[in-house]
Amino acid sequence: MARFLISSLAALVVTLAGCADFVEPTTDAGRPYTVYGVLDPTSGSQALRVIPFAPDLNPQQPGSLGAEVISTDLQTGEQTVWADSVVEFGNGFFGNVYSGGFRPIYGDTYRIEARREDGAVTSAEVTIPPFVEPLPLAASTNVTQVVLSALWPAAPRVNQPQAVFVMQDNECDEIIDVVPTSLAAAPFEFGWTVSTDFLTDAPLVRERLGSNNNVGLVAVLLRAVVASEDWVPRGGVFDPEVLVDPNALTNITDGFGFIGGGYVVDVDVTPDVSIINRVGFRPAGPCGGG
Repeated sequence: MARFLISSLAALVVTLAGCADFVEPTTDAGRPYTVYGVLDPTSGSQALRVIPFAPDLNPQQPGSLGAEVISTDLQTGEQTVWADSVVEFGNGFFGNVYSGGFRPIYGDTYRIEARREDGAVTSAEVTIPPFVEPLPLAASTNVTQVVLSALWPAAPRVNQPQAVFVMQDNECDEIIDVVPTSLAAAPFEFGWTVSTDFLTDAPLVRERLGSNNNVGLVAVLLRAVVASEDWVPRGGVFDPEVLVDPNALTNITDGFGFIGGGYVVDVDVTPDVSIINRVGFRPAGPCGGG
């Protein structure tokens, strides 16, 4: 079964950063760079977008930036020199994306420095969250709700919780729909709990299927970003636009932007057949519509 995982948060952030057109920093603009990115311990390749400070984050003239970007694992001392490249974002804008060929270690702290030719440095420190294996809980049911939940032990925080519906039509083609969880993620003493109300989510998914709603429900997954502790979105709600607003969220010294640590994890919380039938789905059967 295809899990439809996001393979690299870093690539996602680079793409999102390409969508931001204009910012108005409220502090000194004489700092070298704005930097965006996520260090992902599930990937062997990292990416950062590095931008010389200017109100327009998307200069239309591509070229080498000339910055030296180095990351250091503060636990082991291992350093990586990042390589510059020019990326076209598909909207006529270009940006400098630096790539680092390494896999961050769970729990280690990294210092990232972007050094300008005159020696000025923009830097950040980020601690990679630990390895987390979510634990599914039994469904909690009553007349108005079917709550599907999982514990995310030892997670510093979780962002962007989603419910993933994996379905199959009569031709055995897989259909996947992803919706934000209808219940907010919540911290507990040893981590976080991610929950959603199946009775709220399922009708929304069925409505979006339109006429193609004679599908079998293969699985329901809970998905979230296990994030570094300082990746706290404004208002506590994950919004990609916040990540690309230097005024809203930053851990950068002598610069702007944000570098987080995080990775995507799924856990299977598929309810039993009686609950699946309750919302008008049918369990997935053998190919051919059984």
